[in-house]
Amino acid sequence: MRRRGKLETLGPLVDRLAAVDGERRLMIQAVEERKATRNQTSHEVARRKRVGEDAEELIARAARWREISRLEQELATTEAEVRRLLLELPNVTLPRYPKATSRATSSCASGVRRVPARYRAALEVAAKLGLFDLERGAKIAVRDSSSFAAAARGSCGGS
Repeated sequence: MRRRGKLETLGPLVDRLAAVDGERRLMIQAVEERKATRNQTSHEVARRKRVGEDAEELIARAARWREISRLEQELATTEAEVRRLLLELPNVTLPRYPKATSRATSSCASGVRRVPARYRAALEVAAKLGLFDLERGAKIAVRDSSSFAAAARGSCGGS
């Protein structure tokens, strides 16, 4: 984004996204470290019980494991914030790909491309699983209302 000259308008959003993503990465690390400690403690409790040793001090530490649940909830909230910020970022194209100014230079002037047969089954499965967000895709693909209107009228070639 910064190299494409959009820093003035998108800079604060990019900076916020970088900060929230940094928090997310730290939370992931904290959760994973605590889970590793929990797993080691569980194995040690099991080992001590097998050999008849006292494991009460380790079991008392188990109360700290509730912190993992709290951190996971915070992590989920932070990940949702990252997703929200990512969706706010526009799809900025490189300067060498200018915005279409007429139908002749529009990407839809050549018509609709057909999907090769070898990919159709995978696309059908993905569609059935609901993996396509057509509304979001339309917002990204459509640059202005005139091209949207042309697409809605079916004037973008192809059959």
